[in-house]
Amino acid sequence: MGYTLEVRSDAPIMWIIWEADFDLKEDIPSLAQEQLNVLDSAQEPLVVVYDTRQASQSWDDIMFLSSKAGSQENRSHPNMLARILITNDEVQAAVSQNLDNETFGNRKIYPVSSPEAALAFARKLLNL
Repeated sequence: MGYTLEVRSDAPIMWIIWEADFDLKEDIPSLAQEQLNVLDSAQEPLVVVYDTRQASQSWDDIMFLSSKAGSQENRSHPNMLARILITNDEVQAAVSQNLDNETFGNRKIYPVSSPEAALAFARKLLNL
C-alpha cells in the first residue's frame, strides 16, 4: 500500500499522502474504497487533501487519474466539501484545475504547493 489516509483530530479534514511507492493502478481501488468508507461514516462534510508530492507520475498516470480513477460515489459524495491537491508539478496542478466540467464529473480541485497552504485553505473553507 503506497499511501496513508487519516482524518485530522482537530478539524474535519481527510489527509491522504501518496508515498514514493504509490502505484495508481494498484493503489487507487483500495484508496477509493477506504476514502468512501470514511466519507460514509463522517458526521459532517470533510475537506479532502491529497498530498502527491512524493509519488512520481507520468503523463499517462495523470490522464488515467483524471478520467478513470475514483468512483462516482467518491466524486460526488455529499460528505466531500472540497478537494485540495498538494503538488509541485505544474502539469498536475493545471490538469486538476480543469476537471470542473461535465466530462470529468465536475470535480473542483484546488491545487496548492505546500501542506501549510493546504491546511490554511481547508480551514478557510471550513470557516475555522
